[in-house]
Amino acid sequence: MRFASRLVIVLLLLCAPAFAQSANTFHVFPQFADGVFADGSSYRSTLMIQPSFSLGAVNCNLTLYGMTTSFSAGIGSSFAITVPANGWTQMRTSGTQAYQGGYATLTCSDFVAAQVLYTFYIGGAKVSEATVFSSSPSLLYSLLADQTENARLGVAIANDTDLARTYQIKLVTSTGATYATGTLTVGARQTVAKFLDDLMPASHNLILQAQIQASDFSEFSVVGLKFTGSVFTTIPANSRLPH
Repeated sequence: MRFASRLVIVLLLLCAPAFAQSANTFHVFPQFADGVFADGSSYRSTLMIQPSFSLGAVNCNLTLYGMTTSFSAGIGSSFAITVPANGWTQMRTSGTQAYQGGYATLTCSDFVAAQVLYTFYIGGAKVSEATVFSSSPSLLYSLLADQTENARLGVAIANDTDLARTYQIKLVTSTGATYATGTLTVGARQTVAKFLDDLMPASHNLILQAQIQASDFSEFSVVGLKFTGSVFTTIPANSRLPH
């Protein structure tokens, strides 16, 4: 019995980090994308919601900032969502409008696991997709920026506050030495996505760590998207204590 109790505790500890990353009543997705570019390529975003505990229906509200989009439920920037008892919900944008990008928040009446799947099309054919967890607001984020083999790391910073903020981006080597620094200003309730090698060209074709922090030490959310040609993947941003 004692061994069984210890085993349960160990399993709970192992599961805790994954739960902490994905289950919450409030989620921020720093990048949301939908629509067609002038060259015919396009993005669609798929929101996936699964309740964590509730045996009854869970009521959520999806709010988009800086953009509108269309789901089967309608067109707009705010959507009421009911996740059925013991069920789940998946919503995919149509991808037919002229391209729009912004960020999204999801507020729910109970804990849910929520992710967004980004899908990229060329000529109507799917060429790449990647899933991202939400990004809980934090004071400092870090993410590894591997830009070798002609890869580029894009960083999307969402400022879910009522004031414009300036964010300091510091690139450091594996030994902790500062390699380069830059800044990025994001307006109130907006998101800005930039490639690191556009902000700091010297970072091209190198492996570095990007540390991001608001100049006034306010909270924000961030996600990394690594592109190698038309293929992309999400890069997790790790929350850290300011130093």
